[in-house]
Amino acid sequence: MNRRIRIILLAISLLLVIGTLGWLTHVLLVQAEETGHSEQRIRVEALAHEAKLEMDRLLTAFITFEQARGYFEYQPVYAYKRPYDLRMGAPAPEKQPVTPISPPTCRTTLQPSFRFPLPGA
Repeated sequence: MNRRIRIILLAISLLLVIGTLGWLTHVLLVQAEETGHSEQRIRVEALAHEAKLEMDRLLTAFITFEQARGYFEYQPVYAYKRPYDLRMGAPAPEKQPVTPISPPTCRTTLQPSFRFPLPGA
């Protein structure tokens, strides 16, 4: 009888130890998974921050370039592949004739069909 109680106590102790070790293993695996997710989130946020900085750097250069353009570059002439391509370091385009855009003629032969009444008439 004494031996049987010892075996039962040993079995209960072993079950408690094995259960505790299983629970501890489970908790540690969950924490490791959460740590991995948080590290991945930190890496993604760092990459997004670097991308924002790079975009800001490129956009600032473009806006500064546009603000520095003179008024004479805004002429009523359609020049193919100019001025952006030549200024951005692209190869020079083939020589093509530049055709100015003619302003629309204001002379019309149509008479208005409705005339506003003059005050006092």
